Amino acid sequence: MNIFGVVTTLLLTADAVKPKNIFVYLIFTDEVITSLQVVLQAIPAQVVLAKLIPQNIEATMFGAVTGLLNFSATFWSKVLGSIINLFFGVTNDDLSKLWLLFLVSVICTTIPIFFVWIAPS
Repeated sequence: MNIFGVVTTLLLTADAVKPKNIFVYLIFTDEVITSLQVVLQAIPAQVVLAKLIPQNIEATMFGAVTGLLNFSATFWSKVLGSIINLFFGVTNDDLSKLWLLFLVSVICTTIPIFFVWIAPS
């Protein structure tokens, strides 16, 4: 689902698609789709986690996973995003290479498809 949001953001940013209404832009961009993805992805992942781990450490694992997810979503993703922006030379004054960042995002969101075989059946 996140790849849909990233691809639409890339198309809208590169002016490949020009919506007439700003709400169309807001609904189909990465931010809204990512919020939906968190809900649709977190609950099944927690159900799988609950089935895989022993009952005596269930609370500890849920706490650790929630802490790591919050750390990665609130801190690490912003630090990593800033480093990638510097690498590509995208600043507040020069957004000419912004489409490259969205292209990297599209590539990175397709990588998990290759690891589906790891999930237990």
